[in-house]
Amino acid sequence: MSIEIVTRLLKRKESIRLEFKETKMALPSNLFETVCAMLNREGGDILLGTDDNGNITGIDSLKIESLKTDLVNLSNNPQKLDPPFILFPLIYEIKGKVVMHIQVPVSSQVHKTGNHVFDRSNDGDFKITQPNGEEFILKICSRKGDYFRELYFLNHFQTKAPVPHIIQAIAPDVDQGPLDGAILMDCLPGQLLKTENLTSNLCQEIGALLA
Repeated sequence: MSIEIVTRLLKRKESIRLEFKETKMALPSNLFETVCAMLNREGGDILLGTDDNGNITGIDSLKIESLKTDLVNLSNNPQKLDPPFILFPLIYEIKGKVVMHIQVPVSSQVHKTGNHVFDRSNDGDFKITQPNGEEFILKICSRKGDYFRELYFLNHFQTKAPVPHIIQAIAPDVDQGPLDGAILMDCLPGQLLKTENLTSNLCQEIGALLA
């Protein structure tokens, strides 16, 4: 990513794939809500050291290295971002002020921060909850193959392993936009499968589906 591209980003308005955050001395408290939401949606770019309109306010130059270290460490910490997804920020000096650029790719997994799932729209980040406060997961599938593989996997293992219950599923439509597919699922609390819970037949089935 070149400084020219970052300069062009600063001229745009915030969107589903672009977020500006003002900070001087520390990472913004809601940074990982945006990281989580972008990972779960379409990916995007986060620029630290700017106001909401893309005007450069700058980061304290004495804090740059500690902010970079904090970001890398926290993005690799499952207590902050679950599952972890290591991010490597880029630093630019524009008009004498320091800006941090965080590129967030779309992830194949559903991520949480603060034990909550976040999604993203053009209006920003939002926490996904059911009306009664119970959490759920919305898996976005931009490709038909991913959608039907995920759907088959969830249905196949409903009675064989702890997998989320499907609430609603909408297939992707490549002829209308295209439109992404979506699978709404219960948020299944608990731990990963333990070795003693895995039979050889179950391992073979999982391996065959993931191959």
